[in-house]
Amino acid sequence: MKAKGLGVPQALEILKARAPHVQPNPGFMAQLELWAEMSFQVDESHPAYKQFLLDQVAAQWEEDGWVDPESFAHLPDDQEQLAKLARYRCRKCRQVLLTKNNVIPQTGVGRRIFRRERYRQQQQQQQPSSSDPADMAPNSSSSSISGLDQ
Repeated sequence: MKAKGLGVPQALEILKARAPHVQPNPGFMAQLELWAEMSFQVDESHPAYKQFLLDQVAAQWEEDGWVDPESFAHLPDDQEQLAKLARYRCRKCRQVLLTKNNVIPQTGVGRRIFRRERYRQQQQQQQPSSSDPADMAPNSSSSSISGLDQ
């Protein structure tokens, strides 16, 4: 994709032409679109990448019931650098919880949700349908931060 300047649909068509039995799963397709959206390089400041990491933490929570603290972003150790960033503190204890770098802007997040849902629907069309209504309900996620001030 990167070398030939192809988009995800074009690369998938070429792949299926050479190997018709290939059926990439929805998770791989979402990561492939994310990689293309980030201009074929990992950009840790990209909102879609931050959302991807958040999705990974949420998946670990759902599967295991706990999350490794190392999964979260760390605050800068340098107090001068920390002072330059917008900080969000707990209203009760005033401890710094996160900085502006840890916030995921709302622009772009919705596109990823709908894109993931589109691949899920395509996969369901290619596989035998399930009769369980829970499988047919769209996954929607929303999050809000409350109790924080800058």
